[in-house]
Amino acid sequence: MTFARINNVELNSEAEADTFISNFTSGKFREIFPEAEILISIRTGPSSVTSVSVYKNKRTADSVAERRNSTIEGLKSLIKSLALTEGKVEILDLKKDSGVGTFWSSLFKISNKDYV
Repeated sequence: MTFARINNVELNSEAEADTFISNFTSGKFREIFPEAEILISIRTGPSSVTSVSVYKNKRTADSVAERRNSTIEGLKSLIKSLALTEGKVEILDLKKDSGVGTFWSSLFKISNKDYV
């Protein structure tokens, strides 16, 4: 069962949101969470970010909980509020001819059978 964690984060300012996002662009989160099949960060407003991490199963997602908590603790001074949701991935549909699906499929070596 593929499992996802979604973090909705409101940062204290736009500048602090930039700092938070820079952790994704620098590859820092990939280093912290190498078990994640997919890491996505979405700027949802000037000072808000939604991040999504997808794992092969809940056991794998749970195995990184301590690192996640430590990471959040380290960024606590930037964070105004944080809401975590999680659950089973019901659909993972990557458009094959868009280039994005090809990119993700090749990067993570995924196929539909891995996520059903």
